[in-house]
Amino acid sequence: MGNINIAYSLSDENYVAMTFVSITSLLKNNTDSSFNFYILYDENIDPQHLQMFDKLKIYKNINCIKYIFVNSSKYNSINCYRNTQNQLYCFELTEHINDNRVLFLVGNSLVTGNIKKLYSTDLSNHSCAACELINSSDALKNVNTHRKFVFNQQVLLINLNLFKKKKYLEKLLSNSELTSNIPFYQFGCVETFNAIIDDCLLLDFKYNYTELSSPNIKIENSKELQKQYDLYYKHLEAPVIITFWGPKPISKKCTNSYLNLWWEYAEISPIYEDIKKFREINQYKLKATTAIYSFNYTWLLSRMFPYIKPYLFRIIIGFMITIPLGLLDGVTALALKPYMDYVVGGKSFEFALLGHNLVITSVMMAFLIPIGIILFAGVQGVLRYLNSYISAWTSRRITNDVKIDLFHRLIHMHPQFFDDNPSGIVISRYVSDPATASSGIVDQIKTITTSVFGAFGLIAVMLYSSWQLAFIGVLVLCIAFIPVTLLRKRMRMASNQNMVISGNITTNMNETYNGNKVMYAYDLQDYREKDFKFQIKQAFDVNMSLTKRTAWMSPMMYMIASCGIATVLGVGTYLINKGQMTAGSFASFVTSLLLLYKPVKTLGGTLTGIQKIFVAMGRVFELFDLEPLIKDCENPIEFKELKEKITFEDVCFEYVPNKPVLKHINLTIPKNETLAIVGNSGGGKSTLVNLINRFYDVKSGAIKYDGTDIREFSLKSLRGSISMVFQDNFLYSGTIKENILMGKPNATTEELEHAIEYAHLSEMIEKLPAGLDTIIGERGLTLSGGQRQRVAIARAMLRNAPIVILDEATSALDNESEAIVQKAMDNLMRNRTVFIIAHRLSTIKNADRIAVINEGELVELGTHDELMQIQNGHYKHLYEMQFRQQEEKLFDNNYVSLT
Repeated sequence: MGNINIAYSLSDENYVAMTFVSITSLLKNNTDSSFNFYILYDENIDPQHLQMFDKLKIYKNINCIKYIFVNSSKYNSINCYRNTQNQLYCFELTEHINDNRVLFLVGNSLVTGNIKKLYSTDLSNHSCAACELINSSDALKNVNTHRKFVFNQQVLLINLNLFKKKKYLEKLLSNSELTSNIPFYQFGCVETFNAIIDDCLLLDFKYNYTELSSPNIKIENSKELQKQYDLYYKHLEAPVIITFWGPKPISKKCTNSYLNLWWEYAEISPIYEDIKKFREINQYKLKATTAIYSFNYTWLLSRMFPYIKPYLFRIIIGFMITIPLGLLDGVTALALKPYMDYVVGGKSFEFALLGHNLVITSVMMAFLIPIGIILFAGVQGVLRYLNSYISAWTSRRITNDVKIDLFHRLIHMHPQFFDDNPSGIVISRYVSDPATASSGIVDQIKTITTSVFGAFGLIAVMLYSSWQLAFIGVLVLCIAFIPVTLLRKRMRMASNQNMVISGNITTNMNETYNGNKVMYAYDLQDYREKDFKFQIKQAFDVNMSLTKRTAWMSPMMYMIASCGIATVLGVGTYLINKGQMTAGSFASFVTSLLLLYKPVKTLGGTLTGIQKIFVAMGRVFELFDLEPLIKDCENPIEFKELKEKITFEDVCFEYVPNKPVLKHINLTIPKNETLAIVGNSGGGKSTLVNLINRFYDVKSGAIKYDGTDIREFSLKSLRGSISMVFQDNFLYSGTIKENILMGKPNATTEELEHAIEYAHLSEMIEKLPAGLDTIIGERGLTLSGGQRQRVAIARAMLRNAPIVILDEATSALDNESEAIVQKAMDNLMRNRTVFIIAHRLSTIKNADRIAVINEGELVELGTHDELMQIQNGHYKHLYEMQFRQQEEKLFDNNYVSLT
């Protein structure tokens, strides 16, 4: 056998590391074979990131590694999950491999054995070969196929010649073979593949063992496959290839039984440290949530109990009220027995009381029973009101407590958390999910408690009326609950999908609002609307999928209840004719039965609501389990004063593993020096200053204040020593005064006035009708760019910190505004250690020294004059290309003003 062709596809940065582990496991277990690797990737993968695979060349059995770019936009017409679309890139391989076959694998696979036998499978009459998909019943419904099972294309042996001859790629892209009535939610790469391929050969399950994400899910395949699955799950036999479903190994949520084996191969890979870092970063990406704990009700309630505990007394009172509230449901049914037997039957009710024989006539009974029913209804109404009030009060207090704790955690998360998550996802997870989880749980438990005690009361009435009929009624009730067990998984999946989509819609709304000028400038209305329509369609398909799976339950409940009532009517008639039951008892029983079946008929909607609550709870506590990456060390030091210098000692940093942003920066900044930082766009200037206040932590090396690593200082004291002014300073909604006082909330009136004066804000404030108390609106958009900058400078001035960072603070201003802001900045920088990222020549030339950062490296350091003396220097080139034009323009403006 010649070289074995292996292909992988990538469309997510996180899969790069997993693919690396997959290849490592393949090479370690197939040392007697030689391999050609083909890596398919799209625009979501940074090409530089692919350089990671060069480290695999330490293995002697690699013949070559080739990279194939796929333009994902041509797959947009396919009605398929976007996050699985890359698995369809295997259709592209016929265009790039001049051989007769290739084995296609997904990145989340692990090769634990020799694949020679698999690769030599006879494909003379088949275009490809794949294993059967576990739990394929849903997918089977969605594919117009005569097959009894569905193929799992995650491990696919392809006959390239036949694949090309049948023009499967053309059929895929033309969409001609796909069914048009399959909703988005149900339609993934599996359905797409099976809808097109009609001649796939079935492989042994050992070549693609896929473990279900929950042990509670029942396998719906053949007994043979179930038996094989069980052997692999219990590790009684070893599969050759494992693919990881659900949470991936790189996630802390993965519970696959072969997880430890995956990490064993990860440990021997050349990028093990990077993989561990990938894992740490991945857990903070909220969009990837799976709500895996939503079936673990005991765990969820134990996590929620600390929030319930403070209000336990009120909750218990509320539940105690539900007991008589539920039991009173049986009063009306019970009242029908004497009404039918005595009032309708015209009989008098005779009874003995304290030795006296008393008689209540049928006429008296006709008045007393309705009045009693009204009184009971009144009592029930009062109890219902009290119960609703207590329930609403406790629900809102619990919701508030959860939101406050979550918000506390949110504001203490590290900045990269906000870089990785869109605003809509954050709002959905930190605001909507807590409301769904905590406010609904009390209401639903109250409803269930009321229904349960109502059922007890009604069953007691039924037993009192006829134990024979009661047995039939309760038996039918138990049968009615059976369909409920079939819905849990589907409701969880749909609920989680719906919450994710809702977050995406919120993100879209936020981006449309904040980016409205860009939208209008580039005529993006149609583009934004198309994206919004797509998201709405997603939400519609998810909800309709859930409705399709749950709506049948109510008719089913009605049918079961109707059968029960019909049986009761037949048996009841027989008992009445035999004299074993009165008409009143029968009427009372039937009424109780109807009242009992009423909540059962609506059980589908109730359970959907409850499962949605538990999904939301699972998502909420996933957030509580996140710990910020940037936090105080044990026994942190309080920073008090910068005495001598700030030093960068061999500092390296990267946002994404193996993609360095800063490389071995060594720099010393004496106290009260002004350092200008210049360089190419994206070279790492802003990153450099963001490390000073620990927005991010260095990967290696250290930043020190007077010889002490800044990671040893408390975050509060460290950041309190720094004033920052950004290019686009964010102002909070409120007044000008409130925004300035954020620099020092306890500032005196004199300090505030000095800050305003030094920031050159006095004249502007005097012109405003409300002065300092002027409401500036959201993000301060009612002010001009120069005014916002001066408010930010006043805020920084008020803090009076020894270190100042100015991040391109004047780059977006016109000359007149810049001149005013520059004066304010000069006041702010006086007698302080200053870092300036600037594009303006005047700011740079006035600095004590200039640091030139290019492609993450400190390439030059010195004064303007010193750097201009360096032939072919980076700064001189930058000056000639950019700063000289500013200087000439400034000279021309001065000349015009003089003449």
